[in-house]
Amino acid sequence: MTTESKSKSSNYNNFYKELAYVMGSPESNLKDLISLILEEAVKITGSQIGYYHFLAEDKNYVNLFLWSK
Repeated sequence: MTTESKSKSSNYNNFYKELAYVMGSPESNLKDLISLILEEAVKITGSQIGYYHFLAEDKNYVNLFLWSK
């Protein structure tokens, strides 16, 4: 296993540990879960920012829910 693949594996393990914590914590909510996933998506894609929107049922309105940190 190369150093790069070990680093990726470690990053994924850390993500899954954080995800398990958020999913299992009674204090966690939808925003905590989406925030964790959004931050991981920003890391994976190499983006500088990320955001999450909800689309209204009538599809006429988009509500910005969360920006990455």
